[in-house]
Amino acid sequence: MSSKTVLILGSSVHPLLISLTTSLAQQHTVYLTLPSTAAVPAALSESSKITVLSLDMSSSLSAATVARRIASSVSGIDILVNDAGLGGSQALLDAMRTSSTYKTKIASMTDTVVVFADLLERNGGRVVCLGTSAAMISAPCMNNARFSTKEALVHLCSEMRTALAPWGVPVSWITVDWTPTSGPLVVASSTRRGGTMQMSGLVDEIEHDGRRSGWDWPGRFFRGKESDESMVEKGVLGC
Repeated sequence: MSSKTVLILGSSVHPLLISLTTSLAQQHTVYLTLPSTAAVPAALSESSKITVLSLDMSSSLSAATVARRIASSVSGIDILVNDAGLGGSQALLDAMRTSSTYKTKIASMTDTVVVFADLLERNGGRVVCLGTSAAMISAPCMNNARFSTKEALVHLCSEMRTALAPWGVPVSWITVDWTPTSGPLVVASSTRRGGTMQMSGLVDEIEHDGRRSGWDWPGRFFRGKESDESMVEKGVLGC
């Protein structure tokens, strides 16, 4: 596969983001944006194929500055990976009490992505939103603000499709989780019902042109005859 330009909109530094960024950088030029670059490990900051930039989702000026920085180096963006959302673990009610932060991670997302629409259009690029399966499970230990923003991100794909339609930029999603022993677990995506795959498989899913038709509601993968609570009791879903 020919080298592409990949922009990753991140919310915090976590194992999946690190592994995904370094894996994509083996073949492509990667720009990684974060609210703060202070905690970025050397594996990312010292790579010649990875450029780490600071981006404040609440600031259109910040997004425009990043867009100009990228445009000064490359002709356009081939893939925009949207991994935004609240970083870390925070109780949902606490997040709602500080609603400005919570809303920023959701309401500003589409506006931020649209800033990069011209760069995506130039290269016939696409947007991939990363969700998490924990957002769809009602287990007590999983009801926190990060998971709810990730769930919102998947639902925002429909709005992003509408917003980016004038540029002809397709939008897809992947619901993915990470385990230290086996790596990424791809639960569902715009083109798959679900399954497991190693990082190379996740990278391949992201590199796909994303123009297949069809929308597979991810909740169907989880919802069965038994409730989430009974599945937790049986140890199927752990906390």
